[in-house]
Amino acid sequence: MQETQSPIQTRAARLLGNLAALALVALMLVCALPKAALATTSGTDRIGSLTATERGCTIKQVPNVTCTYGILTDADGNVLWSRQPDAQTAMASITKVMTAILVLEDSSLTPQTMVTIGADAAATGESEVGLVAGTQVSVNDLLQGLLVHSGNDCAVALADAVSGSSDAFVAQMNAKAQELGMTSTKFATPSGLDENVDHHSTASDLVLMCRYAMSNETFRSIVAMTKCTVSNGQQQVSFDSTNELFGMLDGVEGIKTGYTSKAGNCLASAAVQNGLELYCVVLGCPTEKDRFTDSQALLNWGFAHYKQMTLATAGTDAAEVALTDWIDRTVTAEIPQDVQASVFDFDGAVDQVVNIKDVSGDVKKGQVLGNVQWKQGDHVIATSSIVAAEDAKAPAWYEAFSIALRRGWAHVFGGQTQAESQSLLDPITITPATS
Repeated sequence: MQETQSPIQTRAARLLGNLAALALVALMLVCALPKAALATTSGTDRIGSLTATERGCTIKQVPNVTCTYGILTDADGNVLWSRQPDAQTAMASITKVMTAILVLEDSSLTPQTMVTIGADAAATGESEVGLVAGTQVSVNDLLQGLLVHSGNDCAVALADAVSGSSDAFVAQMNAKAQELGMTSTKFATPSGLDENVDHHSTASDLVLMCRYAMSNETFRSIVAMTKCTVSNGQQQVSFDSTNELFGMLDGVEGIKTGYTSKAGNCLASAAVQNGLELYCVVLGCPTEKDRFTDSQALLNWGFAHYKQMTLATAGTDAAEVALTDWIDRTVTAEIPQDVQASVFDFDGAVDQVVNIKDVSGDVKKGQVLGNVQWKQGDHVIATSSIVAAEDAKAPAWYEAFSIALRRGWAHVFGGQTQAESQSLLDPITITPATS
């Protein structure tokens, strides 16, 4: 006889069936979700000179960032990571770095110079310190308002002070860009406001500009400020820095935030850790938060993979150098000082290439006998001379006569005529960090 279910059992069965159906739908939705952006784009990101795919990098080895364009370099401009670094795009208020450069290089202006605020500056709008037309504000206050608070009104006031008008100032901005080698950049405004104008740059050009700007100590000190108090012509006003990267990462030195609807969220930044300085530019980030978390991720990644390394210590034996006046004698050549360099672990082993001079006559301790080059691939990362570790005498006349006879015999009947120089240095193995 068939058993019948109670009402409670029926409801429970239906509930279980509904839950199973919901679980199946949820699983299907999760599977249908798009992969993270990194998983589909990381292969085209460049790690040094090669793409992540060419290096065979795993997803975990490549920075997980949202920016459309970006670059990470050291202080000398060596590129550690990049994403579409040469593609032209709007750059928003990172523009103000160039504005500051021209102001700081104008010999007619000092930080104490008072600037009369024009109506054009006072009416600029959007991000501003509230400059009042007809009042006077110091160059120092305008620079702080420009770089710490990102005041558009400060940009126009400074442009007027340098060139008399924004249009004339923009011409100087573009001339300076060409001088610096920013070949893919065109400035149209001193503030970065880009509505209805052709105002663009690239991540590569912007990091070049920022590295140049940071060579000016006044610029460097202002962009490192986390807050400022400046005059707007009528009263003192205080602002926190727009750069929230301060506090998110050790060693942050600046530099400049930016946002327009064309550019998206942008940030140019610099940080130093353990004596190593890195520069980062991210452009076209989806959200304000992303520009900071992207920069934090890239800088942390850079410091993990690019480090100062001691390649040799003073007194390290580098080579046995043949003494050409003798048949079978050499002198030891050593490295006279500690050698350090920045090493990018993705570039692999460091080759130690010893170049030796022909040596004849008396050799004195400390005499230069050649050099060592430390190379990763074709890139020379350090060089040092090598010097004699001890004195070595040339043969006396009677020894030289005996050597000549022996060499003559060796040429006829075979045998050694001179010792061979040889390197005592092996390649240095470098293993990439796991993340």
